[in-house]
Parts: sequence; C-alpha cells; structure tokens
Amino acid sequence: FNQNYAINILAISFPLSVVLILGILATGTQFASLSSLFMLSFALLGTGFTFPLARLIYRKNKGFNTRLTKLEKKETKISIKTFLEN
Repeated sequence: FNQNYAINILAISFPLSVVLILGILATGTQFASLSSLFMLSFALLGTGFTFPLARLIYRKNKGFNTRLTKLEKKETKISIKTFLEN
C-alpha cells in the first residue's frame, strides 16, 4: 500500500466532492428531478471518459506514425545498398 499515492488520490478528489456537495445543497429541490440527475451523470461520465479516449486516440496515431517511419528507414537502407552496389 502506497500512502503517498492514496493521499494524492484524496487530494485530487476533494475539490470535486466539495463542488458537488455545494452544488447539490445550493439547488435544493431542483436536484431531485430525474432529468437533472441524468444530465449531471452524463456530464460527469463524459468528463471521465474524455482523457482515456484522447489517450487511446493519441496512442493509435502515434503507433501509425512510428510504423511509417520504420518503413521509411527500411526503404532508405535498401536505396543505400543499391547505390553502393552500383
């Protein structure tokens, strides 16, 4: 168990929980409506999925670019060999 990691997680989650609690207490009965709960839940889920999806897209694009550079390096080696043979 890493205590520093646990403290960091708590430190990150504290501002979010404070904002949620203050928001719930400030809205009163409007927060109890079903449509407000669904909108808030989808907004929080969307926010939570944004970073992992962006990271996945970045990794896929990065992998595509590295494959292209590997192909370019192979072509360069082949062209150098053919140049030296002639």
